[in-house]
Amino acid sequence: MPFSTRPRAAIQTGTASRTLWPLLAVTVFFLASGFLAVKNIHTIREGSARVLRSQETMTALADVLSSVQDAETGQRGYLLTGDDNYLEPYRAALSVASTRLEAVKETLADDPAQRNRLKLLARRVQDKLDELHETIEVRRTQGLEPTLAVVGSNRGKAAMDDIRARLAAMGAVELDKRARRLEEMESAYSAALSSGAASAVLGIVLTIFIAFLLRRHTQARERDAWLQRGRLELATATGGDLDSVALARAS
Repeated sequence: MPFSTRPRAAIQTGTASRTLWPLLAVTVFFLASGFLAVKNIHTIREGSARVLRSQETMTALADVLSSVQDAETGQRGYLLTGDDNYLEPYRAALSVASTRLEAVKETLADDPAQRNRLKLLARRVQDKLDELHETIEVRRTQGLEPTLAVVGSNRGKAAMDDIRARLAAMGAVELDKRARRLEEMESAYSAALSSGAASAVLGIVLTIFIAFLLRRHTQARERDAWLQRGRLELATATGGDLDSVALARAS
Protein backbone atom coordinates (compact mmCIF):
# COMPACT_ATOMS: atom_id res chain seq x y z
CA MET A 1 0.00 0.00 0.00
CA PRO A 2 1.44 3.48 -0.94
CA PHE A 3 2.68 5.72 1.79
CA SER A 4 -0.29 7.88 2.96
CA THR A 5 -0.14 11.69 3.08
CA ARG A 6 -3.51 12.16 4.79
CA PRO A 7 -2.18 12.90 8.30
CA ARG A 8 0.16 15.52 6.92
CA ALA A 9 -2.64 17.10 4.85
CA ALA A 10 -4.85 17.20 7.92
CA ILE A 11 -2.09 18.92 9.88
CA GLN A 12 -1.58 21.46 7.10
CA THR A 13 -5.35 22.12 6.97
CA GLY A 14 -5.48 22.67 10.72
CA THR A 15 -2.47 24.99 10.55
CA ALA A 16 -4.07 26.98 7.71
CA SER A 17 -7.30 27.27 9.70
CA ARG A 18 -5.45 28.51 12.79
CA THR A 19 -3.59 31.02 10.64
CA LEU A 20 -6.69 32.26 8.81
CA TRP A 21 -8.57 33.50 11.86
CA PRO A 22 -5.80 35.77 13.16
CA LEU A 23 -5.35 37.18 9.67
CA LEU A 24 -9.09 37.85 9.39
CA ALA A 25 -9.06 39.54 12.81
CA VAL A 26 -6.13 41.72 11.78
CA THR A 27 -7.85 42.60 8.52
CA VAL A 28 -11.00 43.64 10.37
CA PHE A 29 -8.91 45.70 12.77
CA PHE A 30 -7.18 47.57 9.96
CA LEU A 31 -10.49 48.21 8.21
CA ALA A 32 -11.97 49.55 11.45
CA SER A 33 -8.86 51.69 12.02
CA GLY A 34 -9.16 53.09 8.51
CA PHE A 35 -12.82 53.93 9.05
CA LEU A 36 -12.01 55.58 12.38
CA ALA A 37 -9.17 57.55 10.79
CA VAL A 38 -11.46 58.87 8.05
CA LYS A 39 -14.07 59.79 10.66
CA ASN A 40 -11.50 61.60 12.81
CA ILE A 41 -10.13 63.51 9.84
CA HIS A 42 -13.66 64.55 8.89
CA THR A 43 -14.32 65.68 12.48
CA ILE A 44 -11.11 67.70 12.58
CA ARG A 45 -11.79 69.36 9.22
CA GLU A 46 -15.40 70.14 10.07
CA GLY A 47 -14.44 71.41 13.50
CA SER A 48 -11.75 73.63 12.01
CA ALA A 49 -14.23 75.11 9.54
CA ARG A 50 -16.75 75.78 12.33
CA VAL A 51 -14.14 77.34 14.58
CA LEU A 52 -13.16 79.63 11.72
CA ARG A 53 -16.83 80.46 11.15
CA SER A 54 -17.31 81.34 14.82
CA GLN A 55 -14.25 83.58 14.65
CA GLU A 56 -15.64 85.30 11.57
CA THR A 57 -18.94 85.80 13.39
CA MET A 58 -17.26 87.40 16.41
CA THR A 59 -15.15 89.61 14.16
CA ALA A 60 -18.25 90.76 12.25
CA LEU A 61 -20.10 91.44 15.52
CA ALA A 62 -17.18 93.55 16.73
CA ASP A 63 -17.29 95.45 13.42
CA VAL A 64 -21.00 96.14 13.91
CA LEU A 65 -20.32 97.70 17.31
CA SER A 66 -17.38 99.66 15.92
CA SER A 67 -19.44 101.02 13.03
CA VAL A 68 -22.27 102.16 15.32
CA GLN A 69 -19.74 103.84 17.59
CA ASP A 70 -18.17 105.55 14.58
CA ALA A 71 -21.60 106.77 13.50
CA GLU A 72 -22.23 108.13 16.99
CA THR A 73 -18.84 109.87 16.99
CA GLY A 74 -19.61 111.59 13.68
CA GLN A 75 -23.04 112.61 14.96
CA ARG A 76 -21.60 114.17 18.11
CA GLY A 77 -19.00 116.10 16.15
CA TYR A 78 -21.66 117.49 13.87
CA LEU A 79 -24.01 118.36 16.73
CA LEU A 80 -21.30 120.37 18.44
CA THR A 81 -19.95 122.16 15.36
CA GLY A 82 -22.60 122.03 12.67
CA ASP A 83 -19.77 121.18 10.23
CA ASP A 84 -20.73 118.54 7.64
CA ASN A 85 -17.17 117.28 7.53
CA TYR A 86 -17.78 115.61 10.89
CA LEU A 87 -20.47 113.46 9.29
CA GLU A 88 -17.98 111.47 7.21
CA PRO A 89 -17.57 108.74 9.87
CA TYR A 90 -21.35 108.66 10.23
CA ARG A 91 -21.95 108.16 6.51
CA ALA A 92 -19.24 105.49 6.23
CA ALA A 93 -20.59 103.65 9.25
CA LEU A 94 -24.07 103.35 7.75
CA SER A 95 -22.90 101.08 4.94
CA VAL A 96 -20.42 99.20 7.13
CA ALA A 97 -23.06 98.33 9.74
CA SER A 98 -25.41 96.95 7.10
CA THR A 99 -22.64 94.94 5.40
CA ARG A 100 -21.36 93.42 8.62
CA LEU A 101 -24.86 92.44 9.76
CA GLU A 102 -25.30 90.58 6.48
CA ALA A 103 -21.94 88.89 7.01
CA VAL A 104 -23.04 87.70 10.45
CA LYS A 105 -26.27 86.39 8.94
CA GLU A 106 -24.28 84.25 6.50
CA THR A 107 -22.04 82.76 9.18
CA LEU A 108 -25.09 81.84 11.31
CA ALA A 109 -26.87 79.91 8.57
CA ASP A 110 -26.86 76.72 10.67
CA ASP A 111 -27.83 78.31 14.00
CA PRO A 112 -31.52 79.37 14.17
CA ALA A 113 -31.24 80.65 17.76
CA GLN A 114 -28.40 82.99 16.90
CA ARG A 115 -30.19 84.16 13.76
CA ASN A 116 -33.19 85.16 15.89
CA ARG A 117 -30.86 87.09 18.20
CA LEU A 118 -29.35 88.73 15.13
CA LYS A 119 -32.77 89.91 13.94
CA LEU A 120 -33.40 91.64 17.26
CA LEU A 121 -29.91 93.12 17.18
CA ALA A 122 -30.44 94.46 13.67
CA ARG A 123 -33.64 96.20 14.82
CA ARG A 124 -31.84 97.86 17.71
CA VAL A 125 -29.00 98.93 15.43
CA GLN A 126 -31.55 100.45 13.07
CA ASP A 127 -33.24 102.22 16.01
CA LYS A 128 -29.89 103.70 16.98
CA LEU A 129 -29.12 104.84 13.44
CA ASP A 130 -32.60 106.36 13.18
CA GLU A 131 -31.97 108.25 16.41
CA LEU A 132 -28.66 109.54 15.07
CA HIS A 133 -30.28 110.63 11.82
CA GLU A 134 -33.08 112.39 13.70
CA THR A 135 -30.71 114.40 15.87
CA ILE A 136 -28.61 115.36 12.85
CA GLU A 137 -31.70 116.63 11.03
CA VAL A 138 -32.87 118.56 14.10
CA ARG A 139 -29.42 120.16 14.38
CA ARG A 140 -29.44 121.05 10.68
CA THR A 141 -32.94 122.53 10.64
CA GLN A 142 -33.55 123.84 14.16
CA GLY A 143 -30.17 124.52 15.69
CA LEU A 144 -28.32 123.36 18.77
CA GLU A 145 -30.81 123.96 21.59
CA PRO A 146 -33.63 121.72 20.28
CA THR A 147 -31.01 119.10 19.46
CA LEU A 148 -29.73 119.04 23.02
CA ALA A 149 -33.27 118.43 24.22
CA VAL A 150 -33.54 115.37 21.97
CA VAL A 151 -30.15 114.07 23.09
CA GLY A 152 -31.06 114.62 26.73
CA SER A 153 -33.92 112.13 26.45
CA ASN A 154 -31.32 109.32 26.74
CA ARG A 155 -33.02 107.47 23.93
CA GLY A 156 -29.70 107.07 22.13
CA LYS A 157 -27.88 105.87 25.25
CA ALA A 158 -30.53 103.24 25.98
CA ALA A 159 -30.30 101.95 22.39
CA MET A 160 -26.51 101.82 22.56
CA ASP A 161 -26.53 99.96 25.89
CA ASP A 162 -29.00 97.45 24.46
CA ILE A 163 -26.83 96.92 21.39
CA ARG A 164 -23.76 96.26 23.54
CA ALA A 165 -25.68 93.77 25.69
CA ARG A 166 -27.00 91.87 22.67
CA LEU A 167 -23.58 91.80 21.05
CA ALA A 168 -22.03 90.50 24.26
CA ALA A 169 -24.66 87.75 24.54
CA MET A 170 -24.13 86.63 20.94
CA GLY A 171 -20.37 86.74 21.37
CA ALA A 172 -20.61 84.57 24.49
CA VAL A 173 -22.61 81.97 22.56
CA GLU A 174 -20.00 81.92 19.79
CA LEU A 175 -17.18 81.55 22.32
CA ASP A 176 -18.97 78.59 23.89
CA LYS A 177 -19.53 76.99 20.48
CA ARG A 178 -15.89 77.48 19.57
CA ALA A 179 -14.74 75.93 22.87
CA ARG A 180 -16.91 72.84 22.29
CA ARG A 181 -15.64 72.45 18.75
CA LEU A 182 -12.04 72.73 19.91
CA GLU A 183 -12.70 69.99 22.45
CA GLU A 184 -14.19 67.79 19.72
CA MET A 185 -11.15 68.41 17.53
CA GLU A 186 -8.79 67.58 20.41
CA SER A 187 -10.68 64.35 21.11
CA ALA A 188 -10.59 63.36 17.43
CA TYR A 189 -6.88 64.19 17.26
CA SER A 190 -6.15 62.04 20.32
CA ALA A 191 -8.21 59.18 18.89
CA ALA A 192 -6.32 59.46 15.61
CA LEU A 193 -2.98 59.28 17.42
CA SER A 194 -4.09 56.28 19.50
CA SER A 195 -5.44 54.48 16.44
CA GLY A 196 -2.26 55.18 14.50
CA ALA A 197 -0.08 53.90 17.34
CA ALA A 198 -2.20 50.74 17.70
CA SER A 199 -2.05 50.14 13.94
CA ALA A 200 1.72 50.55 13.97
CA VAL A 201 2.15 48.08 16.85
CA LEU A 202 -0.20 45.58 15.25
CA GLY A 203 1.59 45.99 11.95
CA ILE A 204 4.88 45.09 13.63
CA VAL A 205 3.29 42.09 15.37
CA LEU A 206 1.72 40.98 12.10
CA THR A 207 5.05 41.26 10.30
CA ILE A 208 6.72 39.10 12.94
CA PHE A 209 3.85 36.61 12.79
CA ILE A 210 4.04 36.32 9.01
CA ALA A 211 7.82 35.92 9.18
CA PHE A 212 7.33 33.12 11.71
CA LEU A 213 4.78 31.38 9.46
CA LEU A 214 7.08 31.68 6.46
CA ARG A 215 9.94 30.22 8.48
CA ARG A 216 7.78 27.28 9.60
CA HIS A 217 6.60 26.73 6.06
CA THR A 218 10.17 26.77 4.77
CA GLN A 219 11.29 24.34 7.46
CA ALA A 220 8.37 22.02 6.67
CA ARG A 221 9.27 22.06 2.97
CA GLU A 222 12.90 21.33 3.76
CA ARG A 223 11.89 18.45 6.03
CA ASP A 224 9.61 17.01 3.34
CA ALA A 225 12.40 17.28 0.80
CA TRP A 226 14.82 15.60 3.20
CA LEU A 227 12.37 12.75 3.84
CA GLN A 228 11.76 12.33 0.14
CA ARG A 229 15.47 12.13 -0.57
CA GLY A 230 15.82 9.60 2.25
CA ARG A 231 13.13 7.38 0.79
CA LEU A 232 14.70 7.53 -2.65
CA GLU A 233 18.13 6.71 -1.26
CA LEU A 234 16.70 3.85 0.81
CA ALA A 235 14.82 2.49 -2.16
CA THR A 236 17.96 2.66 -4.26
CA ALA A 237 20.06 1.01 -1.57
CA THR A 238 17.65 -1.95 -1.12
CA GLY A 239 17.15 -2.37 -4.81
CA GLY A 240 13.41 -1.99 -4.42
CA ASP A 241 13.08 -5.19 -2.32
CA LEU A 242 11.33 -3.56 0.62
CA ASP A 243 7.61 -3.37 0.43
CA SER A 244 5.83 -0.16 1.05
CA VAL A 245 5.09 -0.97 4.69
CA ALA A 246 8.70 -1.71 5.49
CA LEU A 247 9.76 1.36 3.54
CA ALA A 248 7.42 3.50 5.56
CA ARG A 249 8.77 2.04 8.81
CA ALA A 250 12.32 2.57 7.69
CA SER A 251 11.59 6.20 6.86
